[in-house]
Amino acid sequence: KVKQWKTRCLAGLMAAAAVLMTATAFAADSHKATAARSGVVRVLVTYTLSLYDPDSGSYVGEVSGYSNGSGFGVGTAGEETDVFVTNRHVVVLDDGPITLSGETYYGEYTFTGYYILLDNYAYHTETFSLDTSRVIPCTVMYVGDTADADVAVLRAAEPVPGRVALALQDDEATLEVGDTVSALGYPSSSDSATSEGYLLASIEDVTLTSGVVSRFFDSMSVTAESSGLTGRLIQSAASINSGNSGGPLVDENGVVVGINTYTY
Repeated sequence: KVKQWKTRCLAGLMAAAAVLMTATAFAADSHKATAARSGVVRVLVTYTLSLYDPDSGSYVGEVSGYSNGSGFGVGTAGEETDVFVTNRHVVVLDDGPITLSGETYYGEYTFTGYYILLDNYAYHTETFSLDTSRVIPCTVMYVGDTADADVAVLRAAEPVPGRVALALQDDEATLEVGDTVSALGYPSSSDSATSEGYLLASIEDVTLTSGVVSRFFDSMSVTAESSGLTGRLIQSAASINSGNSGGPLVDENGVVVGINTYTY
């Protein structure tokens, strides 16, 4: 089912500053879109970043870090699942030049874990501490290469309690310009709602922002070479920011029509 959906309707959500709108303008969202929050999870990837002098190649040191985003369940719609779709850029960080504290290094990433967070106290962003009793570890089933769509698929070690697979769009032609869509996920801006330094991850913290479909276009229309996107894209007025990456874009019936990502 994942493969079938990938070939039919994988799409990125392109959100540009000129088209961002607040969700309050679209108060007519159906309860079905809201109910789709039960299929959304917060994804955490931990890593060690080894730093090298860009000129001599000598080893300088290493730092710990993390990447986080959103994901959504796939499988039999409405049933608990252990398979989740997210963005490639959530689970993969490419080696290369990196600037830290004003200094430029060559960085190489070693990934130490992939997790789905179960509640708001699983991971502390300041101490990089992980409570393993509050997460479910994952393995990467599929990850797009740099020329592929911005998509990855994770398998959790067990079904995630309270999280279900979402219905997937059968025919992309059923979505039209002017239709209302909703972006679900865990935008990083919401984490500032707590001063405790944890990543929010409960179902209650899944945000929903809505807007209309502005247009569809092929990735060849994207001029920024660094966008890393291919395939068919949906431009929407639904507000998103860092952390929404990998979450679902759903229609008014709560059916997944695309994967949230961001580019210019």
